[in-house]
Amino acid sequence: MAMLRLFTGLALPQGYQDGLAQLRRTWQPQLGPLLKLVRDGNWHVTLKYLGSVAEQDLDGVKQALAGVRFEPFTAQAGGCGTFPPRGWPRVLWVGMERGAQEMAALAASVDRALEPLGYAPQDRPFHAHLTLARINPPGRTKSAEHTQGDSWPEVIARIATRQWEAFEVQGFTLWRSVLGPGGPRYTSLVDYGATSL
Repeated sequence: MAMLRLFTGLALPQGYQDGLAQLRRTWQPQLGPLLKLVRDGNWHVTLKYLGSVAEQDLDGVKQALAGVRFEPFTAQAGGCGTFPPRGWPRVLWVGMERGAQEMAALAASVDRALEPLGYAPQDRPFHAHLTLARINPPGRTKSAEHTQGDSWPEVIARIATRQWEAFEVQGFTLWRSVLGPGGPRYTSLVDYGATSL
């Protein structure tokens, strides 16, 4: 049985893709051994990760998501942080200054649409963000200077000063993720447009 790795999310304008790539290039020399970099063009806001889905179930997922209704809204990135908030960080992210509540509501609607198919709702509060990079834990790099945590406040503070343009969210996407040696590649399967409620 063929299995597909699927997730739903919000695509980002090209200006965001270019800006995030620039941020990554800026910090890669300082934090390179620690960062598992996101492939250029892959940045998005994840609404729900479905995981491995049997190909025969794909039509049901598509139909369920077609029932999600939401109005267009304005979004704008802003701020920076890490997950988890304490201890050694695992994810470096850019936050959402505008549109975070609307994204959380949309993620909840996606959850409700898919729950009858057996996909459990998220068990933690939704946090709208753009993953800039994943971070390897200490010990996975031989470079001692990169195993110190005291540079993270500087990194977060500098990235947080970046100014981002506002953009309109007009829909969300069901993506397929295919793993490969250079990182995952995302293919859009269906785009779902916003509607006036």
